[in-house]
Amino acid sequence: MDSLDRGRGPARLLEPVIDGAAWRPEELNEANAGVFHWSEDELTEIDGAVNAYAASGAALIDIIADNFPLPVSGATLDAIRHELKDGVGFTLIHGLDIGRYDRRSQAIAYLGIGGHIGIPRSQNKNGHILGHVKDLGHDYDDPQFRAYHSNNELKFHSDSCNVVGLLCLRHAKSGGLSKITSGIQIHNEMLKRRPELVEALSVDIYRDRRGEIPEGMERTWKVPIFSIVDGYMTVNGGGQYALSAQRFPEVPNFTQDQLDGMEMYTDLCEELHHRQTFNPGDIQFLNNHVIQHSRTEFEDWEDEDKKRHLLRLWLEVPDIRPIHEAFATRINGIIVPGTELQAPLEAE
Repeated sequence: MDSLDRGRGPARLLEPVIDGAAWRPEELNEANAGVFHWSEDELTEIDGAVNAYAASGAALIDIIADNFPLPVSGATLDAIRHELKDGVGFTLIHGLDIGRYDRRSQAIAYLGIGGHIGIPRSQNKNGHILGHVKDLGHDYDDPQFRAYHSNNELKFHSDSCNVVGLLCLRHAKSGGLSKITSGIQIHNEMLKRRPELVEALSVDIYRDRRGEIPEGMERTWKVPIFSIVDGYMTVNGGGQYALSAQRFPEVPNFTQDQLDGMEMYTDLCEELHHRQTFNPGDIQFLNNHVIQHSRTEFEDWEDEDKKRHLLRLWLEVPDIRPIHEAFATRINGIIVPGTELQAPLEAE
């Protein structure tokens, strides 16, 4: 793996941002930045840790770095954390042989590796710390369902956590490619073309909680798309949840500049995106404060045992980047009255 290693300067409002996570797709293709491969020794170590934890009978929700030791893999894990925090903002790690494991051991391996990156957090009102990205026949445009339970193309967005991770168990018959883009590079490009639209997206934008409302909170929350805290820029793309929040009467309508800004933002996500193909065993981690992600529409297999299936983690990673106070209230996961943490082994 080669890093772009471009350094960082203090971010200022309405000025170009110098940041390791500001990249164009052609730069990634040339440098192979963010890409890792487990060594044989590391895979042997991971296998031993999986077998030991499985034999212990301990609960999946209790896996942490301390009870899933990976000393041989320490240098690689350090490099992954560095790339997420100060580098290009994403990693893709090849080589995990998930075919050797049953589903519980697959979950142990993923939660164990993830536990060395951050702390798993609840991804929905059901308290799932282990998510399942799988087509359950839901409609992407239906606000009562999560978009990742459809086979539709997803709009570019960022999740409500510091780092989101995906482990590929099975890929689709066709399609389902990962699309990632640098939110900071989008900011810089928009600043060159239409600076007034950057300004319009640097104020609070309402987001739909889609029924997952923590105690004492409203059904929407708000945060700018572009925000600067302590000299660091964070980007929280509008996506479908910003658009669906417009259905509520208490949410102000977008201004024309905000509508134009959202459209330009979406267009630039497409223009500047980098695609990654997932194969079984591949693990992707994304820093949600700098990377926007989506996926292409996919055609799945008819056989249930062959259908596209990814495991997902939401990770809290302390000190990964100074962030807007509104977003800081969400990185400990989605907790609503009655939520209990669990790690289901199948999509629900």
